Amino acid sequence: MASMKDCPSCGAEVPTSASRCKDCFHDFDEKPAAGWGGPLLLLGTIALMAVIGAGTFFMVLQQPLDSFVQVDQPTKSVRYITQYRSGPVTKQLMWSDISRLEHLVQSNGRNEIAAYDLKGERWIIHEPTEKPLKSIALDYEGMIGKPLVVVDNTRGFHKNAEKKRLEEEAAAAAQAGTGH
Repeated sequence: MASMKDCPSCGAEVPTSASRCKDCFHDFDEKPAAGWGGPLLLLGTIALMAVIGAGTFFMVLQQPLDSFVQVDQPTKSVRYITQYRSGPVTKQLMWSDISRLEHLVQSNGRNEIAAYDLKGERWIIHEPTEKPLKSIALDYEGMIGKPLVVVDNTRGFHKNAEKKRLEEEAAAAAQAGTGH
């Protein structure tokens, strides 16, 4: 008995040696027509890669290479200079537009100095650092001529000790003023 195979079109059982199905005339020797699926998939993949590449390139161009802040006495301004691949971008805050300075001491040990403009917008003058910035903040206060507010967000013993010391100094000054 000859071996049999199933027709892929109609499912009829036909001899393995047959070149056509006896029921639906499917040609077993015919090569399947090449579809557009392969080339379209390749074209779509290339287009997607081009979009992702262009987006990545744009994002890289937007990243700053370097930035720094300059407190400039001759122009009486604070200059913010950011260097991009396309060139530098400078913002300027005039001292006359500053309402107050702030020295922020964080509980994590970080310190920073900021200026508030007349609209209330916060501009960082000295980037966060772990070094104490009190003397630098006082220098800025003297140079810019605006009040300095110290914001101490630390918690613990040293804060209570400082409060107690200030209270003792105030009591001593009050006592010295009364002559006792």
